[in-house]
Amino acid sequence: MTRIVCSLLLIFLSIPSFAQEMIKVNIIELYDKVPAPPPDVKAARARAECTGEGVTLNCNTEKFFKPTEESTDALSRRFGDLGMALAQPQADAMKKVDPEEMNKKLASMTQEEQIAYAMEMSKQMGLTKALQPEPEAVQAALEECNVLNQAIAADAQNIMEITKKKMALREQRDMKHQEISEWEAAEAKRIPLVDGGEAGKFHDPKLSYILRVKAMDRHIVAENEYLKALPAQWNDQLKSEKTRYSPLQGKLVTIHYGEDAKNVESKQRLVEGQSELLGPIGELMSVSKEATDSALNWWRQREEVVAQKPGE
Repeated sequence: MTRIVCSLLLIFLSIPSFAQEMIKVNIIELYDKVPAPPPDVKAARARAECTGEGVTLNCNTEKFFKPTEESTDALSRRFGDLGMALAQPQADAMKKVDPEEMNKKLASMTQEEQIAYAMEMSKQMGLTKALQPEPEAVQAALEECNVLNQAIAADAQNIMEITKKKMALREQRDMKHQEISEWEAAEAKRIPLVDGGEAGKFHDPKLSYILRVKAMDRHIVAENEYLKALPAQWNDQLKSEKTRYSPLQGKLVTIHYGEDAKNVESKQRLVEGQSELLGPIGELMSVSKEATDSALNWWRQREEVVAQKPGE
């Protein structure tokens, strides 16, 4: 089927889908339920499940973040299913069209005749309802979807600058860890050698252990400094996302989440817009989870080092 035929039919395939119930969820309220970054390493440890001990210690935070991840994923699937359900009547109607026969007829028609032909076909397929004017509130919600799209597109054009700003604090933390590691390596070279007999000479185990513990303590301090500074940035992002997306959420409420829309195309666009409200949840979760896992990793490493204390 040619592009012009598809375009013409899409203009007129406005099928009411009152059987499809819209998803009535205030997604903005879910933003405040995303676990915030832990305030310190101790709090990060409390979020984890650990097995083993010493050098075999294994920890993860899957269980802690799983409820939020699962609820978000489930909601995303519901939006996807609803979008497909709304589109299905159009898809079924298009299957009734014979592309070859249509192309033959269209080849000899003027543009006006093609439009008239498409209108007639829509009637023959039982698609008797043409596009209807949407209520003012629905139009406002659709316009807000466009505003969001423009804002997201603007972010995409400045993604490097935005990412750099968001990553600055994390890069400072990583640089501090690198400095500590370099300090430890330099100090390790100064530890005197001891005679191990057949094993040869090696750095004094007790002094090496003391240095490793001291270095790990410094890493923990660096993590705690990062976790102390992170909430301001994370809360600013939370506030910014709520400011950006709340207007659409409010407009969706006034139109009963799209049920007031007269045309299926409008419903589809509103569902797409509503699903976009989930985006910030993933972003906020990512920051919180990275901070938790990083802090947990340093805590685990310290535990491993402590477990390797040499004998007296």
